[in-house]
Amino acid sequence: MRHITEGRMSWPTFDLRALPDGGASLPNGVWTELGRVVAESIEEDLLRAGPATFRSVGFEHTASDHAQRFVDFENTVARTIVQNGLRGDGIELIIRATDLTDIRPAVVEALERIGLTYEQFVRISSIPELMVFMDDLPTRYVTNVMRSAKHRQKQQKWEPNDFIDILALPVAAVYCDIVVTEKQWAHRLRQGKVNQRYSTVLLNDTADLVQVLVNASMT
Repeated sequence: MRHITEGRMSWPTFDLRALPDGGASLPNGVWTELGRVVAESIEEDLLRAGPATFRSVGFEHTASDHAQRFVDFENTVARTIVQNGLRGDGIELIIRATDLTDIRPAVVEALERIGLTYEQFVRISSIPELMVFMDDLPTRYVTNVMRSAKHRQKQQKWEPNDFIDILALPVAAVYCDIVVTEKQWAHRLRQGKVNQRYSTVLLNDTADLVQVLVNASMT
């Protein structure tokens, strides 16, 4: 929640000064884990509290405009692709790079638990290794298949509705047995071999669902 609101929320500081030594005796891994637990507890309490409490700490749903911000961001990526003449693998690379930047806070937290900094992680990893790292994150793999496919189709503009699709479809494509979605996304997910990678049946017509269920009932 702090990440998506870009600092607009007033979040309590994790403070260990109440401990006799101010927390100095705690190993870094323990300090990081305690901070994570506290942050999760605060977030859970806020989610339970509802919209009024959200607003009181600085998060206003109607002002967040995530869909338009998403479109603006993808348009910036599209301009970078055109300006640098990127094609094929070049598009795949910039899509993964921007996504790695997006998940950096979570990566930083995970690296701290094993005693690495983000800078060390990037320095010791080759570009192909970073690409593999991103593709090994299931929902991120699907997200980036969708994004890169859309960027290759330059005649199709980014729309706020794309934000909803790219937010919702990756989880379903990875964890559901059957996904019914619009034709363009079903086609693009097949192109990215999402159906093969996660054994997902991809449909773009609800009429086809009947036969799939019939076949499943006979096995």
